[in-house]
Amino acid sequence: MGILVVSNSGRFTGPIVFSAAGIGLAIIGVTSWALRFNHDRPLYDLVRIVPGKVPTDALAILIAVLPIYAIFFLLLTVPIASLMLFFNRLLKAPSFTQSIMKLGEQFSGRAMIKRAFMPALFSLSFGELIVSLLPGWLFNDPGIVVGGGGTVIEAIAPLMTTLGALIVLPAALAFYAPTWLLNDAGVVSHLKPTLLENRRPPDTEGVGRWYSNFISGFAMLGFPISMAYRYFYQAFFIMGVPVTPFTVFLSVFWTVGLPLLVVSFVVPIVMLNEVMLGRTTRAIRRVARSMGARDVEPERVKEVGQQAPQ
Repeated sequence: MGILVVSNSGRFTGPIVFSAAGIGLAIIGVTSWALRFNHDRPLYDLVRIVPGKVPTDALAILIAVLPIYAIFFLLLTVPIASLMLFFNRLLKAPSFTQSIMKLGEQFSGRAMIKRAFMPALFSLSFGELIVSLLPGWLFNDPGIVVGGGGTVIEAIAPLMTTLGALIVLPAALAFYAPTWLLNDAGVVSHLKPTLLENRRPPDTEGVGRWYSNFISGFAMLGFPISMAYRYFYQAFFIMGVPVTPFTVFLSVFWTVGLPLLVVSFVVPIVMLNEVMLGRTTRAIRRVARSMGARDVEPERVKEVGQQAPQ
């Protein structure tokens, strides 16, 4: 495998279209929400460190995020993956050993988009958690109580949710991107053969998956809770948005649609991971071998009495 993975380049078509459409819709949506927000609160400054009012703040965030994501990926992925290897070996050393398993090279465009969902859900959950529990930390607290209008659910809520997720997304990528690399490099931990004699079944798991399982549970549980709080409880019961078919539809629409917008910002980093896969997998395999990992072939499972598949 070379430095750049260019084989089967047609698989990038779907992710590119998906990402371009999502980012375009996000720019249109965020701009319109910011203008609506600015119309109601012309003196409000969303982000203290960015000069200007809400439209300027929103545009600055949209312009900056993708280059920041790429820099985070290029600088941190291999070092953090190396630390993950070290701590995995340290914590599981008594019973498990690390190996490098030969994997197939198929990875479709659909798989790239699917891979982007967990970081997006985590950033949405974590961003909402920060905005709700630490008001004024990511954004200046608008302190708006709506008693009959729909500004909150039509503009303020989706604006804060989307920008909050994009701001905390580098933290999600700093954790998830190294797990992608570990999985793609085939680094696994498996039960030591001597322990199989102690009535313990074989146990093989990718090191990257071992880490991602910890945080993905928070993303899967936190996302529906945070969206229900923001778009239903907070909107209808705290800020007084009237309950109508239209406002309920908007709440459901944002809950389903906003994750797709955030996913579209993650997909370019997934594609960058694919492009850099040759170089990064060589680097992390060298680190794994320096820690004692050996190359292994995947075991073929067969039924008792049947011939093993070729």
